Amino acid sequence: MAHTKHTDKTDQELLDAFYADRDNEWLGVLLNRYSLLLFGLCMKYLKDEDDAKDAVQQVFIKVIQELSKYKVAYFKTWLYMVGKNHCLELVSMPLFSAIKLGVLQPLPTEARKTVFSLNA
Repeated sequence: MAHTKHTDKTDQELLDAFYADRDNEWLGVLLNRYSLLLFGLCMKYLKDEDDAKDAVQQVFIKVIQELSKYKVAYFKTWLYMVGKNHCLELVSMPLFSAIKLGVLQPLPTEARKTVFSLNA
């Protein structure tokens, strides 16, 4: 794995390297370092392993987009807040909440394929 050669660097060194050359490899090291923390955070709010895994991926995408626009001083704290805010957005969505509470049931996979093929 390419990331193992940079695991000795601090978060700040990795961020500085990313800001210097915009190479996403540096972000990959950071995201790998904190993926379990982020997954645990998402599980705390979403209470479902698949939803938490999806949320982690969504947060990773958001992090890559946002770090290109802003200078972040404390990556771990910032990542935690991005993850927390993302999960809070998800659980505040009426459809997400209704499915989680059992008021609505998600469509079975075959039914989703039918619905999406009708809309095409």
